Amino acid sequence: MKIFFSTFIIFLSISSLAQAENHLLMIGGGGEPKEKKTIFDNGLNKFSKNLKKSKWKYEVSFNGGHKKTEKILAKRYSKGIAPTTSFTQSNYVDLIE
Repeated sequence: MKIFFSTFIIFLSISSLAQAENHLLMIGGGGEPKEKKTIFDNGLNKFSKNLKKSKWKYEVSFNGGHKKTEKILAKRYSKGIAPTTSFTQSNYVDLIE
């Protein structure tokens, strides 16, 4: 009985790991169009390096209308499971669903 119970627990652990999937939704943004950079730029650059290492699946919905920030998103977040969208109410609802 003890062997069966141990095998069952191991099977549950392995099946749970096989089913687990890490998924990130990155949503938001803001604008500082008169400045050369935004408060998001450094964070987006640094976070993209860690995200790449993690191999998580991700989706991005972000806007703000700043050219530099948009370039960072296009370059560093281009491998999401869907194209980057603007952060609107309808896109937010779609992402959450």
